[in-house]
Amino acid sequence: MVDIDSRKLQERNLSPMDVVNSVTAQNLILPSGTAKIGSTEYSVEMNGSPDTLAGLNNILIRSTANGTVHIRDVTHVRDGFQPQTNIVRVNGQRAALLTINKSGNTSTLEIVDRTRR
Repeated sequence: MVDIDSRKLQERNLSPMDVVNSVTAQNLILPSGTAKIGSTEYSVEMNGSPDTLAGLNNILIRSTANGTVHIRDVTHVRDGFQPQTNIVRVNGQRAALLTINKSGNTSTLEIVDRTRR
């Protein structure tokens, strides 16, 4: 989870999309080909994904004449989930919500019947 400090972003003339783009561009696992050793061929991947949260903090957002801006300078990266924004209750009891989207020509009643089964 990346908690963005809007004030720090504005001080450095950055936007939240700059943070998103930096994480997306520098947090990649890419296939890079194969290596043949003897009669065995191995798949080779390049893992550009940081091993730790501290590694995520070191991702570069922008480098200018005034210096470099890293993720740690404008955000707080933590191991966590998005804050809960809703609660589902049925007859006053906590429940779970499963959203189902209908597509195509399938009957709504058939979808409801299959879901209940």
